[in-house]
Amino acid sequence: MKKFLVHLLLFVICIVAIDQIGGRVLLNLYFNVKKNYPAKLQHAAHDGTEDVFIYGSSRAFRHYNPDIISEESGMTTFNAGTQGNGVLFAYGLYLVQREHHIPKVALVDVFYEYDQTKRFANTRFIDLLKPFYGESPALREYLKRIDPWTVLTMNSMLYRTNSQLFSILKNQKAPENFENGFDPLPAAPSPINDERTKIYEETELDTSKVHVMEDMIEQMKNDGVRVILVFSPIWHNTEGFEYKENIVEIAKKHQVEFWDFTSFDSLKADDFHDLGHLNGAGADKFSHFLGRRLKNIAPDQ
Repeated sequence: MKKFLVHLLLFVICIVAIDQIGGRVLLNLYFNVKKNYPAKLQHAAHDGTEDVFIYGSSRAFRHYNPDIISEESGMTTFNAGTQGNGVLFAYGLYLVQREHHIPKVALVDVFYEYDQTKRFANTRFIDLLKPFYGESPALREYLKRIDPWTVLTMNSMLYRTNSQLFSILKNQKAPENFENGFDPLPAAPSPINDERTKIYEETELDTSKVHVMEDMIEQMKNDGVRVILVFSPIWHNTEGFEYKENIVEIAKKHQVEFWDFTSFDSLKADDFHDLGHLNGAGADKFSHFLGRRLKNIAPDQ
């Protein structure tokens, strides 16, 4: 029995050692990736000093060209939009970012699929935040709010990086590199259908996401950030605007601006990649207009 306990103890020690050493090696590799998403998130969290930061899902990632916005507005701009994520991820990222840099303006691209509804489990939105867990007490408290199990799971160093293993390996020699955080989509593979279309299933309002959005707005405002909620262009015949009124109410409640571009007449079907996303040409048109509007709130004014 004593021999068994000794072997068991040695086994546990080996597992812990592998976890702690292996996890730290992967974290080091992750934070040394200089391309694509790892580099983009590290810039937003640690190194970015731009005046304007853009937050949101793929619609933020694909719709806002920082170079054009900077040129038009006179304010340096970085696109921190992250595909497949929304406000739950954006707030966590900001909690890390604010310890290094606080932007002058936050453009928060809002969309019902990720920011308002229960279509996806909330825990899926924190995967990209796990590598930053050890450096921010505020992030640790926030992740515990989204997933109470993080109190236990984040003790594993491998757990913090396991969802990033593919990204670490892929981006060691990746040729792509979107330094300003923006990656435009190509033209639509087929003509945009002008019939009234529903691209997302209706689902129940997620009050937990609403509360996170409100907390993010208030934190940014307390930090002196000018918060602007933006509903960027979507194909005009697409259904799913029923959640937009919630955003309008949030903006009114917290006294922030809401820029609604759902009926942006300057864009045509040729400017869309699909019903929910602009292509590169459409993103450039939108960014020119947005940049000119931002010029009125440039830092020196």
